[in-house]
Amino acid sequence: MPVLNKLNKHKTRFLPLKPVMKDESTTSNNIQIVEDIYVWQFNMEETNPEFETTLRLVGCDLKTWSRIHSAKQLRSDISEQLFDRFDWLLPSLGLWHLWLNMLQLIHNTHWGHIKPADSSTLQYAADRWDRSQVVQPNNFQALEDLIIHSYQARVAGVWLKCMRREKLHPRRLEETIQWLEVQNTSPLGS
Repeated sequence: MPVLNKLNKHKTRFLPLKPVMKDESTTSNNIQIVEDIYVWQFNMEETNPEFETTLRLVGCDLKTWSRIHSAKQLRSDISEQLFDRFDWLLPSLGLWHLWLNMLQLIHNTHWGHIKPADSSTLQYAADRWDRSQVVQPNNFQALEDLIIHSYQARVAGVWLKCMRREKLHPRRLEETIQWLEVQNTSPLGS
């Protein structure tokens, strides 16, 4: 039996932030935003020893991630104070941004760039389902829908081919479920 290192139960501290009315388009404004949050809103002194012993994870988009890394590089040699160097700050892409990045990667890899489109490409699926808004992978919802529906259609297609190979032509959902249970691959569990 593997040994598990369980975390002790503790109440998570929740600190809602006030809005910071700064444009995030420059490195200097990102520095001011970090200072506003940690010094003014969290009331942490710049000499707080936590800046020496604790990393602070900051969820952000790719542009803010880049700005924070730039700020860390700019301040790495300038200041003696740990707070000013931002060594304690660890920017991390937010989950939504990672998901969008993955969808765009799938789109760019599997779109296909020839006409008429190969039936194995997302371009073919988009043409057949009249999803012209996903030619460019900027529309998150349309892109996500196309990729998920395309995947589900391919899985359903494989199942139908397997059922035809077994000379089964189910016309009802119950027949399909019975066949899957016989194959020991029921999506409904055992």
